[in-house]
Parts: sequence; C-alpha cells; structure tokens
Amino acid sequence: MTDKLFLGDLRLNAFTPRRNHTIVRSGIKRIKDGNIAADVARDTLAAVQTPQVFRADILRRAYEAEYRPEFTDDASVVEQAGEAVFLCEGERTNLKITTPEDMVIAEALLAGREKTEESADGENL
Repeated sequence: MTDKLFLGDLRLNAFTPRRNHTIVRSGIKRIKDGNIAADVARDTLAAVQTPQVFRADILRRAYEAEYRPEFTDDASVVEQAGEAVFLCEGERTNLKITTPEDMVIAEALLAGREKTEESADGENL
C-alpha cells in the first residue's frame, strides 16, 4: 500500500488511503441527548487509513494552526487548512489497532498470511 501512496499522482499534495472503496458497513446514527436523532447515509462515508502522505511544507503550515477538537488525524489538520486531501485505494487488512480485540484480529491475519506464504514456498505440503 505504501508504494501506491508514494507513487501516486505527484501533482496532488496530500493522500490518504481508504478501505478499497468500501462504504462503512455498520449502521451509522447521529446522536443527540443520548437518543438517535438521524440516520447518516453510509455511501457518503469512507473509513480512511494510515499511512497518510503530504508534501512537507503543506503539513508544517497546517500544523501552525491552533489545536481544534475536530483534528482526528493529519488529514483533518490539512483539510482544515484549506488543502484538498485525495483518496487512494487502501487495504482491508491494514487495521487500526486500538483495542485488545483489534490485536486478536491482527494476529489472526498475520498467522493466515504466514501460512499462505509457507504453502507458496512449498513448505508444509
């Protein structure tokens, strides 16, 4: 995936991968006062991933802004500075590991990858 990012269109200043053009799968609701206030159209959302790639001068200038709670990642800081951030194809297996459950999933994916690589090398056949 990093090859895709670094070999992207050099005329563009900022890239972030999203999961294989996949819309968010979970039901998404806007909440107000602890209750569901509205549905959110999933086809307008994308799960973005890291790594994110930016021209250094744009990223530095963006981070000169005062902190805002809307800043969730580098892309959000660059967007708030008025720069466009373009999406490129990401990888479904590029997980964000935040919880212990995420680690279990990551370990299972790695074990599956290792088993596949061993089979491809002719081992354990």
